[in-house]
Amino acid sequence: MNLDTLAEDIIKNGPKSAAELAATGLNSSQVALVGAKILSRHELVTGRDMDDMAEVLHIGISYLQKARRVFTQDKGGQLMAAVVSGCMNISEAAELLSGTDEQRQTRLKNLKPISKFVVAASRGTKRDLAAKEPTAKEPTAKDTKPVKPQADIVANLGVIYANEAINSLIRIPKNDPSRKRGFQIVSDWIKGNP
Repeated sequence: MNLDTLAEDIIKNGPKSAAELAATGLNSSQVALVGAKILSRHELVTGRDMDDMAEVLHIGISYLQKARRVFTQDKGGQLMAAVVSGCMNISEAAELLSGTDEQRQTRLKNLKPISKFVVAASRGTKRDLAAKEPTAKEPTAKDTKPVKPQADIVANLGVIYANEAINSLIRIPKNDPSRKRGFQIVSDWIKGNP
């Protein structure tokens, strides 16, 4: 499923379950761009709109904020295209927006697609699996891992999303004035949703 199709489907038919989103084959960065695309239809986007969209898409608010930044500030569309193609995660794309044009172009020249297995298995995690150094030899069919059946991935969504939440919380700077409130929101949610 492509991003435009998913965005239109959510607008027309309402939110998807985590399992339905995982079944699309899109990774968290791509799903975050869907949210940014939907939010772009609003003239004024409030914090509540962002919270609601993150909840609808089963992604972290920080991921959605980064996606919105990439969606609105990537003038050439190259970073967004790299995320859509699965060659870059949204965090790296947002970080490159702050870099120089030279840094951006260097990174864009060295894109390597994430394998279908990695994209499907990492749904919901914040790890930049594409940034791992390539091995000296190209993998052969014997070396590659088999693709996990979709049912296994869906069965592990709780663990995947828990890791996503932890990875998001780890990235909150210690000197962020809203850090304590952020942790309190998570704590309150955990207590209210056993």
